[in-house]
This record gives sequence, structure tokens and C-alpha cells, in this order.
Amino acid sequence: MEWSQGDRHLGKFTATINKDRPAAKLGNKGIPGAPEDRQLEIHFNEQGFFLSPEGILHHRKLTPADIEGIFEQYGLRDLRDWGFSHSYLVAVTGTTDPQALAATLAQLDIVNLARVKSTGPAPSIPEDQQVTVVFKSTVHDPRNNASVTVARQHIRRLLKKMGLTLVHPNSRETTVGKTSVAARPVEQELSKSPLVRYTIPKTQDLNEARQIVVTFEHSFNPDDITTLLNKYNLRVVAIGHPDIYRLEAPEGTDVSLVASQLVAEGSVKTANTIKPLPQATIDGAIRGVARNKGYPWSETEYSFMLYQALSVLEKEGATQAQLEEFKQGCNKAPILGGFNPRSGD
Repeated sequence: MEWSQGDRHLGKFTATINKDRPAAKLGNKGIPGAPEDRQLEIHFNEQGFFLSPEGILHHRKLTPADIEGIFEQYGLRDLRDWGFSHSYLVAVTGTTDPQALAATLAQLDIVNLARVKSTGPAPSIPEDQQVTVVFKSTVHDPRNNASVTVARQHIRRLLKKMGLTLVHPNSRETTVGKTSVAARPVEQELSKSPLVRYTIPKTQDLNEARQIVVTFEHSFNPDDITTLLNKYNLRVVAIGHPDIYRLEAPEGTDVSLVASQLVAEGSVKTANTIKPLPQATIDGAIRGVARNKGYPWSETEYSFMLYQALSVLEKEGATQAQLEEFKQGCNKAPILGGFNPRSGD
């Protein structure tokens, strides 16, 4: 019998039929279950290193074929019933030890996390002890005077060395924590690593009067923000879209002066302190978006206009209260004639 899993051919197996039941039939009974202690939870990275048929190492996005290859190589069976994603629940087939296999998979560059399901979730760490870490894409290797890609094994090695628990894995943005340790000491320790671009505590006591909203030129390398943060003694407290950085300065800093100094940097496009914008600006932004809420626009087109207007207010330094007021005003505005299903969606 040929054994297939979806579109994947996984090999053959032999079925023995008792002579007393020559009419026995083998049928498709759906996806068989597996004991929890033989199930693995695997989270893959979005990108990784792969060897081409010519023997050249490439860094590219993960594809369904890559994951299928991993499953076939390690004898894993997909227990889900939907298509390609980056998170899987699989069964370990044969006599392979699940714990040992999870440890092996965790060492792969394309694997973010691999663990036996029955071990349960990672130890609970309160939000006020969690830190989101954004890692660099590349770092300079002084030995070879060349840029080296920050691979997953480098990040795992750093987290293990610091004794940090992975709370929420992602490709470049990872939430970590340490049981019974406050977020600030974890932040300070992480900031010493050349692999780290910046960190953001999960819970923060923020002061808008000390904040600057910054956008960068298109040519700016996000990895270089570390140099800028250190130069002006700033920290990232939030990231908006598209690539709007909200930075905070220490108490007693003249943020207006720092904002003007940032604008003088060739890589900085705009830098505005957080301050209440005129009410007419907020009201005008709400009216401008509200009049496009409905025909002839589709809901997707309207959402894009709302998003664009919100980004403009954020770049200009609107307070959080004003941004909320803008969103609430747009939400309350009536839909004019219904959205156009034939336009843009």
C-alpha cells in the first residue's frame, strides 16, 4: 500500500490480512490520533538557510516543500487538517523518542520552537516580567570583516546563556522573560548583546511628554537604529505602521532639542515631539475619512484611507488620547449607502 499524507507521498507499508477473512477491506478512516506524549508542537521561522542542488547556501523564505521535507526526514505525521502555516501539531511515528527528536529539531535554523505537547506550555511569566526583543538581521564579524546573518541558533544560544524562557516565538521579534525577575534587568542584560536591535517591556510606565515620533528614510537600515538610540540615550517604546518609531528620552531631557538633532541626521525623515494637536486637525481628519465611509468605496479601500490618516496624525505627534478620539470618531460615522462590493475587494 502506498502511504500518502495530503499531496505528499511518504512511502509504503504492508498490510497482513487474515486468511479467514479474505474479503477484508482497507479503507480511509481519516486522520488517526496519537498519544499526547508522542505529539510535538513545532513553530517554524519564516526564513532560513537552505542548500541548493549546486551546493550553494541560500537564505530565503520557508516553503511548504521545505516543511514536507522535514516531516519526511524525521518521520512526522501532520495532525492538523488545514494547509501551510508556520505552526504545526505533529505525531512522531515509529520508535523515535519524542523528547530527543524535539531537542534535535530545536537545533535546526528554520525551527523556532519544538516541544512535546504533554510537557504543557512554558512556565507562566507575568506580563510585567516579559520583554519583547527585536533581533538584528546581520552583525559585523570583525574576524572576517564581513556581515554575518543572525541565525536562529545564535538567538537560542543567547537566550539559553541568559536563562530566559521563550514566552512567544517569532522570526525576529521574540517575547522572553525570567521567572521572578523584573523586566528592566532583563532589558539591560539583553541590550549588551550585539545581536539585539532593541527591547520593549510588555508593560510600561510611559510619559508622552518625553516621547518623540520618528520616521526614517527609505534607505535606512533598521539594524542601525541601535547606534542612534545609544547616541541620544533613547529607547523604543512602541512601533507603529508603516515603520513609525515612538522613542522616549530620560527625565529632564529637552526632547524638542533632541528632535531637531535627530532631523539633522541624514537617515531620519521626520522627528516630532508628542503634543496635543489642534482640535480642528483631529476633527478634520475624522471628516476626511468619514466622507469616504461607504459608496463608491469598498470596505478595504475605506480601511486603507483610515489607516493612512491615522499614520499622518501619529507622525505629527498626536497624543494617544487624540489617536483614540480619531478612531472612535471614524467608528461612529455612518456608512454612506453601504460599501461597494465590486470596488477594490
